[in-house]
Amino acid sequence: MYRVLIVDDEAEIRSALATYYPWAELGYVVAGRASCATEARAAIQTDTIDVVLCDIRMPGESGLEFAAWLAAGHPQVKVVLLSAYRKFEYAQEAFKYGVKGYLVKPPSEEEFRSVFGALARELDAEAEARGTEPPAREALKAETEGDPVLRDIFAYLRGNIGDACLKAAARAAGMNPTYFSTWFKERTGKSFSTTVTAMRMEKAAGLLAGKDFSVAQAGAELGYSNPKNFSRAFRRHFGSSPRAYRRLNPNPHLD
Repeated sequence: MYRVLIVDDEAEIRSALATYYPWAELGYVVAGRASCATEARAAIQTDTIDVVLCDIRMPGESGLEFAAWLAAGHPQVKVVLLSAYRKFEYAQEAFKYGVKGYLVKPPSEEEFRSVFGALARELDAEAEARGTEPPAREALKAETEGDPVLRDIFAYLRGNIGDACLKAAARAAGMNPTYFSTWFKERTGKSFSTTVTAMRMEKAAGLLAGKDFSVAQAGAELGYSNPKNFSRAFRRHFGSSPRAYRRLNPNPHLD
């Protein structure tokens, strides 16, 4: 899980940001909260922090000044900024410091998922480029290392994600479907259908960022005969439509 530090001078807002959003679902854990940049600096220097969600306007040092400090001394820490105003007059300066996103208080769940979903994929890609397992995959690896049946099930899913189904997975595990469904959730903490959908959506994001698949083709590749059903599932998972995702990852070879 990627470790997040929330920085805001209002205790209520810190609590709401830590509590009301699906951090774990997107691969994060809230590792700490700070009321000002001074507290945030101390946390960065004493703990492992991957991402900072920080208010722009705070008493004393601003969020932008804190972002500049991070860029100079801790460039591996990603920053997402918060503001009470939709007009973001600091954009040019903020992105100079490598800020990864901007959210208006209070962010909608869709906006939250869009920003932090994209950031998780970026962090995953950086981990892979370093030759290390992304934290979410490390956790899954730890769960399955001692269980050869689970290893086989996930191998089946990776190889057949477009047409994976409970009955076929149960057959691969040598169990009846009803027992398998309960067994799988006990072992992984997630239902089989939730796991399959998450794997499909992660693969969909990769297909849409590539050069060979249109939105309709990506959906068909993953077992969605109806493009509308694919779009709904994609939006529920990432907080944005496949076409919105494609606009953020433009591909000149496809319409």
